Amino acid sequence: MFDLKTTLLEGGLDKSTVDIFLILHKNGEMTVPELLKKTSLSRATVYDSLTHLVTKKYLDYRKEGRSAFYRPAHPETLVHLIEEKRRSVSVWEDQMKEAISNLTNQFNLHSQKPGIQFFQGVEGLKELFTDTLRGDHDLIQAVYPLKSSTIHKDFQTWVHNEWPKMRLEKGVREQSLVSYDDTTLEAELSWLGEEKTEKYLSEVRGLTRDTFPVDTEIMIYGDNKVSFTSYSPDEMIGTIITSPAIHQTMKALFNTAWVQGKKIF
Repeated sequence: MFDLKTTLLEGGLDKSTVDIFLILHKNGEMTVPELLKKTSLSRATVYDSLTHLVTKKYLDYRKEGRSAFYRPAHPETLVHLIEEKRRSVSVWEDQMKEAISNLTNQFNLHSQKPGIQFFQGVEGLKELFTDTLRGDHDLIQAVYPLKSSTIHKDFQTWVHNEWPKMRLEKGVREQSLVSYDDTTLEAELSWLGEEKTEKYLSEVRGLTRDTFPVDTEIMIYGDNKVSFTSYSPDEMIGTIITSPAIHQTMKALFNTAWVQGKKIF
C-alpha cells in the first residue's frame, strides 16, 4: 500500500526533513515558530531541515521584516529525488559489483578447492599479485610482454610503485624475462632503470618478440604455484594454478629461456 512518508524516506530524505516537509504541505506557508508548535523537533533540527529543503528547491522562502516564511514548492520539484536515487543506486551497483568481485577473489583464494583460482578486475589482480608474496620463498620468476599501453592505469601505477615495495619488505627477489620490441624497449622500461632494479632486488633479461611472442604475464613462485595474467582491457583476468608438476615444468621452461635472454638490468 502506498505511503507518502515512507516513499519520501526511501527517496533519501531523513525523517526530520520529511516531517517538516509534510507539515508545510498540509498547512501551507508557515514561520519557524508556527512549525515548532506542530512538531516536537528542536529549533536547530527544524532550521537544518528547512535549509536542506530550500537548498534542494523543495520549499520556497521569503522574508517579511524579521520574519521568514516557508511554503512548499510545486511537487514536480521532487523529480530531483528520483534522479538522485538513480545516481545513488548506480554508484551502489558499481560498488556492489566490486565487492562481489573482491569477495569472490578472497573466496577462491582461501577455499579448500585444489587446483585453480580465478581473479578479475583491478582489485582481483592486486590480490593475485599479493598472493605471490605469501609463504617463505625468496624468488619470483616472471615472464611478461613490454606493452604497458594495454594495462589499466590504476593497476599499472600500483604494480610499478606499491608491489615492488611490498616485495622488498618480504625480501623476495624477482627474475623478469620480458618479450620486447627493439623500437620500444627504452620507453617501456623508463619507469624501472638500473637503480630501481637493484633497490627492488630485480634482474631483467629479454628476448625479442619475433622469437618470444608472449602476451600474458606468468609468475612462478613458491613450491607449487604458477599465475597467468591477461591485461587485455576486455579481460583483466588472472588465474593461479597450484600444481607441483605444472610449477616444475614452467620453472624448467623459464630457466631454459632465461639463459638465452639478453641482460637488460
